[in-house]
Amino acid sequence: MTQKEYIFSNAGLIKSVERSAEHPYAVKEVDTIDVGKPTLVLFGGEYTYVPQSANHYIKQMKSVLEISDINIADIDIYSVYYEFGSRHADVERTELFRAAGRKIKEQGHKNAIQFRHEKSQLMKQNEPTPKYIEKLYLSIIQPLIVSSDGVLLDKKTITDNLKKLRMYGYSHGAAAIYMLGQYAQNELKRLGFKAAEIHQMLQNVIVIQFGPVSPLEHPAFKTLSFMSGADTRVDGFNKFSEYMYDNAENLYPAYFNQLGTHLFIAGKLSERFDSEHNDDGLLNERNLTEDGKLIFNAERYAINNAVRSAIESSTPDIKTLVSGPGVDFDEMKSNGEIFYDRMVSRLRAQKQNLKSDYQK
Repeated sequence: MTQKEYIFSNAGLIKSVERSAEHPYAVKEVDTIDVGKPTLVLFGGEYTYVPQSANHYIKQMKSVLEISDINIADIDIYSVYYEFGSRHADVERTELFRAAGRKIKEQGHKNAIQFRHEKSQLMKQNEPTPKYIEKLYLSIIQPLIVSSDGVLLDKKTITDNLKKLRMYGYSHGAAAIYMLGQYAQNELKRLGFKAAEIHQMLQNVIVIQFGPVSPLEHPAFKTLSFMSGADTRVDGFNKFSEYMYDNAENLYPAYFNQLGTHLFIAGKLSERFDSEHNDDGLLNERNLTEDGKLIFNAERYAINNAVRSAIESSTPDIKTLVSGPGVDFDEMKSNGEIFYDRMVSRLRAQKQNLKSDYQK
């Protein structure tokens, strides 16, 4: 592929509206979110190529919110779709993990490895920052930071605006949100804000994500991740992820908060082996394990409480966000601490054994 043939990426944004003759599917394409109203933006998986696919997430999320006492009219709901152009989403995610310090060994036929390497280089040359991430920044974040006539808002106004923004990400959607956060950090720095100010402001944006295929540590936004330890599509490319998958049968519903993550996880969420990566459990508990019901309950509470807090312009702590009947945050935190300490102890023992064998 030559430079001339490269197709730049892009993204689109749709908004939930009243069904009408003009909007028969109850959505319309928009350029930016509306400022001043509580807002929920949905980021689907990598196959969310068209508005119809993005609308699936709007329907799903409206159903989730409707089973609570939240008035849908109190919040604007948007959904994103991606136009990857010449980008490959899986190559993009691999490079995200590399940039986060992971050592990734490429597997497969040498021709496939070479293709991925060449694709990665071409993407970096043409889009050091993916154009679709820049577009999403202009659509979602910039209106909250810069006025419509191009004037930088003051820190308090920006903070108040960000308190009204909530996002949900599924699978690749988590990677898109992760990149969006990095780009927002860089833009705020360029606009003259200090690192501590940027962190303080962006942590008012609450993100709920399921099956995240992205680095989890040090997110720009306050991010709660929900997943299954048996999910083969989610690989953190580190010892933690590897150990968690290998010991999923011993992983009770747990909460981990190392390195800025807020991860809620259980060893197995579904009775079906092929459904661990699906977020259908938000609305349908039929095939869920008891642990799966608990994790999805916690996620639903997090979504509902995040939306309520957007309406109230507040930023709750993690325990408050996941709290609700049947979810014991303190027990999940304790389970996570026990599992993590056991993992660290065993990995240290393995390392010491390997060192002793080498010395012999």
